Amino acid sequence: MIDSLSGIPLLVLGPDLPLCPGEQLTLDPEIDDVDYLWQDGSVNTNFLANTAQTIILHISNACGTSSDTLIIYSSTNAPDVDLGPDILACEGAIVTLVSNISGVNFSWQDGTTSASFATSSSGTYYLQVSNACGTDSDTVVVDIDGTPPVPALGPDTMLCEGTTLTLFANADAETTSVWQNGTAQPTFTVTNAGIFTLTQTNRCGENADSIVVAFQPLPVDVELGPDTILCIGETLLITAPTTNDIITWQDGSTGSTYLASQAGIYTLTVSNDCGSTSDQLLLTYD
Repeated sequence: MIDSLSGIPLLVLGPDLPLCPGEQLTLDPEIDDVDYLWQDGSVNTNFLANTAQTIILHISNACGTSSDTLIIYSSTNAPDVDLGPDILACEGAIVTLVSNISGVNFSWQDGTTSASFATSSSGTYYLQVSNACGTDSDTVVVDIDGTPPVPALGPDTMLCEGTTLTLFANADAETTSVWQNGTAQPTFTVTNAGIFTLTQTNRCGENADSIVVAFQPLPVDVELGPDTILCIGETLLITAPTTNDIITWQDGSTGSTYLASQAGIYTLTVSNDCGSTSDQLLLTYD
């Protein structure tokens, strides 16, 4: 079995560093499976610096070499730490606070000593840094709050002909609402059938919802004709209008025609979910 070696890693010693009087710095690139060669000829995996100097490191393996240079300079200035502005994040986020400073001792509000601090909770966070030249500190407020918008236009809807439906964005001041036609009003009035979509965006994300709106016509007009006089023994065939709506005659029957054979009032009602229309015919015999 033949094992392949990974390529030579990229060596980065970081930015130039100040050195306070009496201070010493340990440089440790933490790169495995390579040979080290420092500018003084040492081959350790780390280098202890206690004077101002130029540090040069070469690393190598069978695949090649990589090198970097770091200048350590004398300084009497205390460190300067800046955690940046207060942070506003969304629910579920993990915020990492970074000091952006090296060559110092770290002390966070909970006593930890890493160069960075990760949190998933809102609060006020404090960092103190120190070296032989002095100390400095900074505070930052982390507010983890907020979720992506969840627009809700309701279930698909059937409207009656001639009516309208008003859709509401129901958004707060931090949320942007855009309807399917590109408008950004807080409401949208539906006057015709179609699919209507609301897209909402805030700092935590974007979501959309759609509703299908259909229209049902009003019941057709009913016209049974004028009142009629027949001779004894004659009949009258009354015809309902052509429609998909519900047809109901005065006796509860639902046929498309009705054969009238005796005097009386004949009534036809046409109905659907949007209402009903009706008409009457008076039949007499002479």
